[in-house]
Amino acid sequence: MKKTIFLCLVTLFAIFLGSCSRKEQMTHALVKDINDSVMKIEKDGNGVDVDVRKAIYTAGAVQGGDSIVLNYFGSLNTGDCQAVSIQLLPRAGRHVEAVFDPKAPLKTDNKPVTKEEKKKEDEFYKNLHK
Repeated sequence: MKKTIFLCLVTLFAIFLGSCSRKEQMTHALVKDINDSVMKIEKDGNGVDVDVRKAIYTAGAVQGGDSIVLNYFGSLNTGDCQAVSIQLLPRAGRHVEAVFDPKAPLKTDNKPVTKEEKKKEDEFYKNLHK
């Protein structure tokens, strides 16, 4: 009798532990914005913030406007979502016919730098090396 009760308790405990574990889920989404800790995605017209501090990125760097496959724990509906891996979905490329003409003038955006832009750039590099 004691062995039967003990086996039933062990079985119930094992079932309890298995049912409480969080399940990894997957979805396709569009990235709206991303920083070091949070990625804002759009899924079915709703904006969701996803914690990406412990995520692994595969197939390239992710930026706003990219389509991704997101593996995560939690719920997208409640916003309590921890990313596990983020896979970048490649975009279709554009084919450009490049023709080399050494006599053609260079077409660059060579506008003069303003004092404000120069100051902002100097501050950026100064803070970068701190």
